[in-house]
Amino acid sequence: MTTVLKLHDDWRHIATIELIDASMELEQVLASGQSRCRISPNSHAPSGRSWFDVRIDFSPGGREAAHAAFTALSAMQKAADRGMLHGYRIVNGRHWLELAGVLGCEDGVAG
Repeated sequence: MTTVLKLHDDWRHIATIELIDASMELEQVLASGQSRCRISPNSHAPSGRSWFDVRIDFSPGGREAAHAAFTALSAMQKAADRGMLHGYRIVNGRHWLELAGVLGCEDGVAG
């Protein structure tokens, strides 16, 4: 049996999103998209807005992180298109969707 010891994670902010209905199950949406990310409330949102920060673990490398960012943001957009995430919009970080295309990650396979 082989045990892999991961000494540290390198979670970095890649996007801020907005939702009208913050009670939606983001974790369920992200799990369905096989995403490797963390979502946390953003304390700097304007009054009356619900903003969330999206973080990705960069420890596997930049290409893998770009793929993870693309996967997470794409899964949220698809859920919003189906009416599952009301008022979803990317406040900042949309460039990760474009970067994944440049790196060849948009088909679900990095590289």
